[in-house]
Amino acid sequence: MFDQQFIADPYPTYRMLRASGRAHWAGDFLGGAWLLPHHADIGPVLRDARLSAQRSHCYSALLPEAERPAFDEFNRLFGMWLLFQDAPAHTLLRKLMNKGFAPQVIEAWRGAITRTAHGLIDRLPAEGPVDYMGRFAHPFPALVICELMGVDAGDQDTFIEWSDHIARFFGNPASSIEVAHRGRDSLIGMTRYFERVVEQRRREPGEDLISLLIRIEENEEALTAEEVASQCAMLMFGGHETTRNLLGNGMLALLRHPAQMQALQDDPALIPNAVREMLRYDSPVQYLVRLATEDFEYAGATIRRGQMVVPIIASGNRDEARYPDADRFDIRREDTTHFAFGHGAHVCIGTRLALLEAEIAFTVLLARCPHITAPTDHPEWLPNFGFRGMRALPLHMSAQPVAA
Repeated sequence: MFDQQFIADPYPTYRMLRASGRAHWAGDFLGGAWLLPHHADIGPVLRDARLSAQRSHCYSALLPEAERPAFDEFNRLFGMWLLFQDAPAHTLLRKLMNKGFAPQVIEAWRGAITRTAHGLIDRLPAEGPVDYMGRFAHPFPALVICELMGVDAGDQDTFIEWSDHIARFFGNPASSIEVAHRGRDSLIGMTRYFERVVEQRRREPGEDLISLLIRIEENEEALTAEEVASQCAMLMFGGHETTRNLLGNGMLALLRHPAQMQALQDDPALIPNAVREMLRYDSPVQYLVRLATEDFEYAGATIRRGQMVVPIIASGNRDEARYPDADRFDIRREDTTHFAFGHGAHVCIGTRLALLEAEIAFTVLLARCPHITAPTDHPEWLPNFGFRGMRALPLHMSAQPVAA
């Protein structure tokens, strides 16, 4: 499964998995895991109380035994992230953090996000191909989350580097020692950075997201300083890693379907539905992982306590039993529901923000760069199985000035 051909296009493999059964044991995946490729199984699995989200320690557990003690602090900090919590801790933490991502809070950021998109396009060179990933898709979500958190945008390159290292460790079924060390050091570095910011915000609160998280209380419950710092690290990682890949994968889909790109330029009102179809068609997150807390039977498999269960959400999003002509990219598709943001209690807390960023990004891009073309149809994909995205995407995209 895990080779360059798979990274370039995993969907034929997913189609084969769906055709050959509901549950597949993969002995070389996270030390052994059950892969579930069907749409009908993904929702139930992600709601199943017998499957735990507390699996942050599983990545370092694959390393040689002598290396594992050096990852104790990594595991502790990683395990504090919201996405690795189970109820009741998850329920309370999610309830507190939801206030920072309420619809009216997200909508208030529209102006700042739009200005960020225009600013990046203003800096594109007038001629020649540009690396769309490096010049727009990478910095855009990093700059947005920096502004929303009130941290120095000059640190965006550091955040991007940290996120890349965490993603490569977190997003692969097995990692080298070097990749693991860089992922560990990056997570610790990012958390320590936000601990310093939280300390400063407690002394001098502002109107940014970090200050809001510090102020949030519910029935005399509040987030501790370390909890705020850990969730900020999660939000910085998630807000950058998945959104940049949505912008990249979505742009590639439009380039390969020029009539649909033209339709969006002719009618920007189609963009919100198009973004949801991008997420279904080529999900930035390919799979999720859960840990069995007891023995049970599911989909013809005997799942043992301690085994990994991996719903392949990107496969579910292309399941022919759920979507007519599932491999067709169609911005007018009536049913654009998808699992790209997860499902159930752990659905991505930043869903509204990611959708708003993508809708604004494509609205501005298609308005200001009406003639986007690619010199090659063979982009350079990142060596990552869990987070699907490109390292580079060269494009011709000369920008027009903002209409008066």
